[in-house]
Amino acid sequence: MAASQYFDQVQKLYIAYFGRPADPVGLNFWAANIDAAGGNFDAVVAGFSASSESKALYAAGTTAQLVTSVYIALFNRPPEAAGLAFWVSQIDAGTITGARAAYQILLGAGPGDAAAIANKVAAANAFTTNVDTSAEINGYSGLNSATVARAFLSKVD
Repeated sequence: MAASQYFDQVQKLYIAYFGRPADPVGLNFWAANIDAAGGNFDAVVAGFSASSESKALYAAGTTAQLVTSVYIALFNRPPEAAGLAFWVSQIDAGTITGARAAYQILLGAGPGDAAAIANKVAAANAFTTNVDTSAEINGYSGLNSATVARAFLSKVD
């Protein structure tokens, strides 16, 4: 299969773990990794969650703070009480790891939140597609670029 079939899933991982659109090089790299693994996302999810960018975005705190940060990054809103309680209990019980939580929360999005994710993926795809010159690709790196890209994506719901 072609790595490009995984582009939307990789964009979702960028949104979940970094709160921003993928850079073209990263998009291709991670999609190729998923393709090489026969569609298995586990190693890629582990790579995203272990990254310094993800760790900085979801800095140490309580489990409730982690879940709230993930909801804000994904859905532009804090979790409702029931959702917060559910995910905190899942993480605290060890049913899922804190590192995998962002991906699991994304996958568990209800209809309204799923629409927000679809809109973010569409915006992220447009953003990544338009980073298409060597200067733009080189310029879309580092903390400042990530901050600007996060601000762009945070307005999409």
